Amino acid sequence: MKKLLFNFWIKALFLAFIIICFTFISEYCDAQWVQTNGIYGGQVTSFTVIDSLIFAGTEFNGIYISTDGGKDWTQTILRTYQINSLVNNGSIIFAGTGEGIFRSTNYGQDWTQTALNNIWICSLAISGNNIFAGTDSYGVYLSTNNGQNWTQTSLNNQTILSLLTSGTYIFAGTDHGVYTSTNNGQNWMQTELNNHRIFSFTLSGTNIFAGAFDTSIVYLSTNYGQNWIETNLNNNCRIYSLVVIGTTIFAGTTDGVYQYNGTYWFPIALSEQY
Repeated sequence: MKKLLFNFWIKALFLAFIIICFTFISEYCDAQWVQTNGIYGGQVTSFTVIDSLIFAGTEFNGIYISTDGGKDWTQTILRTYQINSLVNNGSIIFAGTGEGIFRSTNYGQDWTQTALNNIWICSLAISGNNIFAGTDSYGVYLSTNNGQNWTQTSLNNQTILSLLTSGTYIFAGTDHGVYTSTNNGQNWMQTELNNHRIFSFTLSGTNIFAGAFDTSIVYLSTNYGQNWIETNLNNNCRIYSLVVIGTTIFAGTTDGVYQYNGTYWFPIALSEQY
């Protein structure tokens, strides 16, 4: 289960990174691709950004940092861990790994393992000062003091593949659909989207998009998860990742990258020039 989940996350986050790179390069480099230096020995699984610093989590070699927009990378001292998810709360960075959560308070120079250890972390999300961690088989954990302590929420027996926060709402994507909470995880309600594996979320205004891995469907909710409708990405591909750039939604799939115009999805071509 853990190996399967991790392989899925590798592909999902790699596709999301392609989209981000495509947009950045298109805007600033006249649609040209340039090869970066560094990040060796493992696939990239996750990213977070603080000011001009980019942090990249890898499959085998921990976390790398770039200070020049991704051109060059330096490996941090968190070298040997499998990084599944990265988020930051201001200048504090959290890394979800196969052995729990690590935290850095000095921009990745040093890392300490938090009290949530010896557990597989699939996903992370932040809402204000609340840090949410999605685990394999043990549901969602919450920290209200920047990772010093963690408590298991009432959603305690699910594998949490993805997490999203929007205002007071928390969305948890599981093997059995989407759950929501409006009180920091004290109570959870399963939504009507209850029969798909939800690998990804993204937020555009007040619209919630959820990508189902086991179908080719991206679901849309305009009322914070009370109801869901199918969008028309119907090409039998699997949805790995979703991201919003400006007002445009992109989906990373097994059949490439698609863009949503509010009515239809259509494939986009990524330049391979170097």
